[in-house]
Amino acid sequence: MMPMGPWMMGGGGPWWGWLVMLLFWVALILAVVWGVRLIFGVPAGRGGWCGPMAGEGHGGPRGGRHSGEEGRHEALEILRQRYARGEISREEFLRLRDDLEGGKGA
Repeated sequence: MMPMGPWMMGGGGPWWGWLVMLLFWVALILAVVWGVRLIFGVPAGRGGWCGPMAGEGHGGPRGGRHSGEEGRHEALEILRQRYARGEISREEFLRLRDDLEGGKGA
């Protein structure tokens, strides 16, 4: 009969085995969360994982996902959709549109 070492059934295995299993599950969960966020995206203005004051690329107030003309165009499109759905009044639509367009027509 052969002696049983720590790597066999009676020894309990290496002490770091639980750590490897924990890291595996953490990595798997993070990969799933990352994949879901990649597929569905983070809504603009939500701040992502960095909170509401996040900088460039996180939807925060200091940078946002889009800047310049692209961001202004997207904001106008959202404003038009909200007006079309009846979420805002005509006066509010005109005021916000003027703000986004840089004061034209004011």
